[in-house]
Amino acid sequence: QVKTNKENTMRIAKAEQTIESFVNNLLSQNPDTLVTRHGGATCITVEKGTGEELSKKGSASIYYVAYRFTGSLNASSIVATNVREIAEQLRRDTSDDSMFEPVSVSMSDPNLIQGLADGLEGIQAGEERIILFNGKYSFPKKVSGTISAKSPMAYHILVESISN
Repeated sequence: QVKTNKENTMRIAKAEQTIESFVNNLLSQNPDTLVTRHGGATCITVEKGTGEELSKKGSASIYYVAYRFTGSLNASSIVATNVREIAEQLRRDTSDDSMFEPVSVSMSDPNLIQGLADGLEGIQAGEERIILFNGKYSFPKKVSGTISAKSPMAYHILVESISN
Protein backbone atom coordinates (compact mmCIF):
# COMPACT_ATOMS: atom_id res chain seq x y z
CA GLN A 1 0.00 0.00 0.00
CA VAL A 2 2.81 2.45 0.87
CA LYS A 3 4.58 1.71 -2.42
CA THR A 4 1.31 2.30 -4.33
CA ASN A 5 0.74 5.64 -2.60
CA LYS A 6 4.33 6.72 -3.29
CA GLU A 7 4.05 5.66 -6.95
CA ASN A 8 0.76 7.54 -7.25
CA THR A 9 2.25 10.68 -5.69
CA MET A 10 5.23 10.49 -8.06
CA ARG A 11 2.92 9.99 -11.08
CA ILE A 12 0.87 13.05 -10.10
CA ALA A 13 4.01 15.15 -9.60
CA LYS A 14 5.34 14.08 -13.01
CA ALA A 15 2.00 14.95 -14.65
CA GLU A 16 2.06 18.40 -13.01
CA GLN A 17 5.61 18.96 -14.32
CA THR A 18 4.47 17.92 -17.80
CA ILE A 19 1.51 20.32 -17.65
CA GLU A 20 3.76 23.13 -16.42
CA SER A 21 6.26 22.46 -19.21
CA PHE A 22 3.47 22.49 -21.82
CA VAL A 23 2.13 25.81 -20.48
CA ASN A 24 5.61 27.37 -20.29
CA ASN A 25 6.32 26.35 -23.88
CA LEU A 26 3.01 27.88 -24.97
CA LEU A 27 3.74 31.09 -23.04
CA SER A 28 7.21 31.34 -24.59
CA GLN A 29 5.55 31.33 -28.04
CA ASN A 30 2.71 33.67 -27.04
CA PRO A 31 3.32 35.57 -23.78
CA ASP A 32 -0.18 37.14 -23.90
CA THR A 33 -1.91 33.76 -23.47
CA LEU A 34 -4.28 33.78 -20.50
CA VAL A 35 -3.49 30.87 -18.15
CA THR A 36 -5.50 30.35 -14.94
CA ARG A 37 -5.92 27.66 -12.30
CA HIS A 38 -9.36 26.50 -11.20
CA GLY A 39 -9.17 23.87 -8.47
CA GLY A 40 -7.14 20.99 -9.95
CA ALA A 41 -7.29 22.26 -13.53
CA THR A 42 -4.92 24.45 -15.50
CA CYS A 43 -6.92 26.47 -18.04
CA ILE A 44 -5.59 28.08 -21.20
CA THR A 45 -7.98 30.58 -22.76
CA VAL A 46 -7.61 30.39 -26.53
CA GLU A 47 -10.54 32.73 -27.22
CA LYS A 48 -12.44 34.62 -24.50
CA GLY A 49 -16.21 34.19 -24.44
CA THR A 50 -18.95 36.66 -23.62
CA GLY A 51 -21.95 36.86 -21.32
CA GLU A 52 -22.86 34.85 -18.29
CA GLU A 53 -20.20 32.65 -16.67
CA LEU A 54 -20.93 28.98 -16.00
CA SER A 55 -21.83 28.48 -12.33
CA LYS A 56 -21.30 25.40 -10.16
CA LYS A 57 -24.96 24.47 -10.72
CA GLY A 58 -25.25 25.36 -14.42
CA SER A 59 -24.72 23.48 -17.65
CA ALA A 60 -22.84 24.16 -20.85
CA SER A 61 -23.41 22.99 -24.40
CA ILE A 62 -19.95 22.19 -25.81
CA TYR A 63 -17.85 20.77 -28.59
CA TYR A 64 -14.77 18.97 -27.31
CA VAL A 65 -11.65 17.03 -28.12
CA ALA A 66 -10.44 14.83 -25.24
CA TYR A 67 -6.79 13.81 -25.03
CA ARG A 68 -4.88 11.41 -22.82
CA PHE A 69 -2.30 14.04 -21.92
CA THR A 70 1.33 13.01 -22.36
CA GLY A 71 2.88 16.43 -22.91
CA SER A 72 1.33 17.54 -26.20
CA LEU A 73 -2.03 17.70 -27.91
CA ASN A 74 -1.48 15.46 -30.90
CA ALA A 75 -3.79 13.24 -32.92
CA SER A 76 -2.38 10.01 -31.48
CA SER A 77 -3.50 10.99 -27.96
CA ILE A 78 -7.12 11.88 -28.86
CA VAL A 79 -9.52 9.55 -27.09
CA ALA A 80 -12.88 11.17 -27.95
CA THR A 81 -14.38 14.06 -29.87
CA ASN A 82 -17.68 15.40 -31.12
CA VAL A 83 -15.99 17.55 -33.79
CA ARG A 84 -16.67 15.97 -37.19
CA GLU A 85 -13.55 17.37 -38.89
CA ILE A 86 -11.29 15.87 -36.23
CA ALA A 87 -13.06 12.50 -36.40
CA GLU A 88 -12.64 12.53 -40.19
CA GLN A 89 -8.91 13.34 -39.87
CA LEU A 90 -8.58 10.38 -37.50
CA ARG A 91 -10.47 8.20 -40.00
CA ARG A 92 -13.13 7.35 -37.45
CA ASP A 93 -16.69 6.36 -38.35
CA THR A 94 -18.65 9.57 -39.04
CA SER A 95 -21.89 7.98 -40.30
CA ASP A 96 -23.90 8.88 -37.17
CA ASP A 97 -24.59 12.63 -37.38
CA SER A 98 -25.84 12.73 -33.78
CA MET A 99 -22.26 12.11 -32.61
CA PHE A 100 -21.31 15.57 -33.85
CA GLU A 101 -23.86 17.66 -31.98
CA PRO A 102 -22.82 19.78 -28.99
CA VAL A 103 -23.06 17.82 -25.73
CA SER A 104 -24.66 19.22 -22.63
CA VAL A 105 -22.43 19.05 -19.57
CA SER A 106 -24.12 19.59 -16.22
CA MET A 107 -21.89 20.84 -13.43
CA SER A 108 -24.12 19.03 -10.91
CA ASP A 109 -23.64 15.64 -12.64
CA PRO A 110 -21.97 13.38 -10.05
CA ASN A 111 -20.22 11.50 -12.90
CA LEU A 112 -18.49 14.62 -14.26
CA ILE A 113 -14.79 14.16 -13.64
CA GLN A 114 -13.37 16.69 -11.20
CA GLY A 115 -10.69 18.13 -13.50
CA LEU A 116 -13.22 18.90 -16.21
CA ALA A 117 -15.68 20.41 -13.72
CA ASP A 118 -12.90 22.60 -12.27
CA GLY A 119 -11.83 23.70 -15.75
CA LEU A 120 -15.33 24.52 -16.97
CA GLU A 121 -16.27 26.69 -14.02
CA GLY A 122 -16.55 30.33 -15.09
CA ILE A 123 -16.39 29.59 -18.83
CA GLN A 124 -18.60 31.71 -21.12
CA ALA A 125 -20.52 31.17 -24.36
CA GLY A 126 -18.22 31.37 -27.37
CA GLU A 127 -15.15 30.64 -25.25
CA GLU A 128 -12.45 28.28 -26.44
CA ARG A 129 -10.38 26.79 -23.63
CA ILE A 130 -7.83 24.05 -23.13
CA ILE A 131 -8.25 22.32 -19.77
CA LEU A 132 -5.36 20.22 -18.39
CA PHE A 133 -5.33 18.16 -15.20
CA ASN A 134 -3.36 15.37 -13.57
CA GLY A 135 -4.66 11.92 -12.70
CA LYS A 136 -5.79 12.95 -9.22
CA TYR A 137 -8.63 14.88 -10.90
CA SER A 138 -9.24 12.38 -13.70
CA PHE A 139 -11.23 9.17 -14.13
CA PRO A 140 -11.12 7.12 -10.91
CA LYS A 141 -11.53 3.83 -12.82
CA LYS A 142 -10.40 2.55 -16.20
CA VAL A 143 -12.68 4.02 -18.90
CA SER A 144 -11.54 2.25 -22.03
CA GLY A 145 -8.51 0.62 -23.60
CA THR A 146 -6.90 4.02 -24.12
CA ILE A 147 -7.79 5.74 -20.84
CA SER A 148 -6.48 4.03 -17.75
CA ALA A 149 -7.56 5.04 -14.26
CA LYS A 150 -6.12 8.36 -13.14
CA SER A 151 -4.64 9.28 -16.53
CA PRO A 152 -3.70 12.94 -16.96
CA MET A 153 -6.18 14.47 -19.40
CA ALA A 154 -6.59 17.51 -21.62
CA TYR A 155 -9.82 18.82 -23.10
CA HIS A 156 -10.02 21.38 -25.88
CA ILE A 157 -13.47 22.93 -25.41
CA LEU A 158 -15.61 25.31 -27.49
CA VAL A 159 -18.71 26.52 -25.68
CA GLU A 160 -21.92 26.95 -27.67
CA SER A 161 -24.11 28.13 -24.78
CA ILE A 162 -24.41 28.43 -21.01
CA SER A 163 -27.47 27.79 -18.86
CA ASN A 164 -27.44 28.67 -15.17
